[in-house]
Amino acid sequence: MESKAISTLRSLKNDNVYTLYEDKIVVQSGKVTKEILLPSDRSVYRCFDSIYYIQNKLFAIMITNGNYDMRIELDENRLEFSGPPIPTY
Repeated sequence: MESKAISTLRSLKNDNVYTLYEDKIVVQSGKVTKEILLPSDRSVYRCFDSIYYIQNKLFAIMITNGNYDMRIELDENRLEFSGPPIPTY
């Protein structure tokens, strides 16, 4: 059963469309569809919460089991995470 989409965002840089689900981000790039999965460590990461731009960089927020959430950058050309998650204190 497909989970319900949380939000959809059009890229500011290209024709990509990002659809956010609790456990993945589905990227539609032209005729290609790619899934970017929530990091597999469920003892740390619970789900995705939001996706947005800060200046010209695209970020996803992951809710954790701790006292803070994590922000991770998405590389819009390679369609994958770029760098490690950063706490959003």
